[in-house]
Amino acid sequence: MSDEKRLQPLSSLVDKFLKYQENIKSASPHTLKAYGRDLSQSIERMNSLQELRDRIGEVQLRWKHLAPASRNRKAATLKSFFSYLFDEKLINEDWSRRVVSPKVPRKLPHFISVDEALVLLQYIEKDQRPEALETEVLFLLMYGGGLRVSEACGLRVKDIDFRGRVLRILGKGRKERLVALP
Repeated sequence: MSDEKRLQPLSSLVDKFLKYQENIKSASPHTLKAYGRDLSQSIERMNSLQELRDRIGEVQLRWKHLAPASRNRKAATLKSFFSYLFDEKLINEDWSRRVVSPKVPRKLPHFISVDEALVLLQYIEKDQRPEALETEVLFLLMYGGGLRVSEACGLRVKDIDFRGRVLRILGKGRKERLVALP
């Protein structure tokens, strides 16, 4: 690595990483904000890449009070940053292997039972207000089609193939999937 690259301030490298995530990886604004916050907290009071490498363990110790999922997010941010630095030849080895990711217990989502769904649907159908039909459609899309709230609310008419009875859903991470109309 050249002396010019070696002497770049850490904050400048973080800025370049965030621009890379935004422009090349198309990261969402929320992801960019979280990456920026996590990295600025990780590098605070550090002056060089070498210092960051030598203090990775210390940085992770600062996270011990956080929930495992939060520690994992911060670890993933650091790993992504180190991989970027390695890919851009700003460091000679990939430091991401030095970052430890804790095991996060997986929570099972809570689903409403068929009986609960039927009671809720009957309640919605009794509602005489004009917006009740929208509520019923949203409920059927989420319960019957497995859509997230944001996916159901973001659905547009052009995303619906009435003849084929299929919805084109743009989900998390801008991933597209097809869902049969319930």
